[in-house]
Amino acid sequence: MDLNQAIIEIQKHIAVLNDDYTAMSNQLAVVGNDVDWLKRFFFMIAVAVIGGLVASIWNLILHKKNGKK
Repeated sequence: MDLNQAIIEIQKHIAVLNDDYTAMSNQLAVVGNDVDWLKRFFFMIAVAVIGGLVASIWNLILHKKNGKK
């Protein structure tokens, strides 16, 4: 195999690798979007739980202040 033929073969392999890399990047972008939705969902749950905790503590403080058991 001469040098020109070897360079052509290497260029073909580089083209295949670039195509595979592009496809893999697109798939990772889709997975990243799915993870973003999941993070937002757990953030909403955490905010609701913290809100409930604050409301419960506030309710206990008000009951104690008013002399209720």
